[in-house]
Amino acid sequence: MKDQTMRHLAVALLLLTATILAGTIGFFIVGYTLAESPIKKELNIIIVGITRANGELIYNPLSSTVLRSGDRLIAVGKTENIKKLAELSLK
Repeated sequence: MKDQTMRHLAVALLLLTATILAGTIGFFIVGYTLAESPIKKELNIIIVGITRANGELIYNPLSSTVLRSGDRLIAVGKTENIKKLAELSLK
């Protein structure tokens, strides 16, 4: 049981580390809601928080939350999908 808990913790830490890769969102999703964006539908990434450019932190944002320029996403998902989101954000 302890080994399994440690594995889950390690996976959670990997996911948390991967969220840093997403960084600031790209223009390709600015102005869209989370529901309209490809983040969940195509990349299977869950956004658990958004830090706005003005410093406001939104925990557990609603699917109706509109993404803005300068938003930083706190995301959970497979590392390769987080990297894809980061690559799209750089375009």
